[in-house]
Amino acid sequence: MTRRFRAVAVAPGLGLTPHAMSALQGLSHSAPVLLEHWPPPVPSYGVDALVAGWQHQLDADALSALPDLTYVALRATSTDRVDQQALKQRGITLNGITHYGDNATAEWVLGALLQTLRTPLPGRFAREARGKRLGLVGFGVVAQSVAAGAAALGMDVTYYAPSGPRPHATVARYLPLDELLTGSDVVSVHTPARTSVLTARQLALLPAESVLIVTTLGLPFTLSDFSAAWPGEDRRGVFDMVAAHDNAESLAEIPGCRVEPVYAARSEESAREAEDQIIRAMYDHLRATDGEFA
Repeated sequence: MTRRFRAVAVAPGLGLTPHAMSALQGLSHSAPVLLEHWPPPVPSYGVDALVAGWQHQLDADALSALPDLTYVALRATSTDRVDQQALKQRGITLNGITHYGDNATAEWVLGALLQTLRTPLPGRFAREARGKRLGLVGFGVVAQSVAAGAAALGMDVTYYAPSGPRPHATVARYLPLDELLTGSDVVSVHTPARTSVLTARQLALLPAESVLIVTTLGLPFTLSDFSAAWPGEDRRGVFDMVAAHDNAESLAEIPGCRVEPVYAARSEESAREAEDQIIRAMYDHLRATDGEFA
């Protein structure tokens, strides 16, 4: 491979490791450009590759700040903030990453579940996971891993998925959403990014002393619905920083809720896997287009 990018820009807030920065240098004719703002306040010419994340809005206006852009590496599994039509119109290639944080997220959910149960309510003893009812809203890869771990702890695991029962689900049984919410001691939400799937009426179905764990990209309900339905009866809510995002301060003020200042999918292993996927995809793109830009 002889082709390289002219210059690679890195959107702010990604915190790429030295390993990744060195690899980006090897794929470019110049050192990576570390952007201080997104979008850049003035056009940045000569940059033909961008590394961005789930938090960056990639619409036509933002992308116009990089007029020579031909390639976007997205450190995210969701493309809901990407204007695919704008990319297509400009001939920009988009590559995302897949499943890099699945195991880390599942471990974080189980850890939050255990920590919350083992933190006693006023005047009560700590509680065990054994025998408790876990309801999973959404049943993708992460939720299935959570189900397996929870079942091993002796929990009764149920799930709801819009597509209906999964014939090969062996450690969890399907329930309609309202029934799942009403009968769960712990509910963990695993639904698409920034999609409201729970209403105030449904949130109010959660029993007293129940635990809600949210690690979705953005809240799976409106903040107003949650605020109206949640307070009282010793319910507890746990959010990672990606779920809380712009609502972190408001959520922290709601009784029984806490926002953990961490990204559930972020671990040493998942960060390295995400970066490796990005670098491999960029290398493959350069190799596939070698000779086109001679």
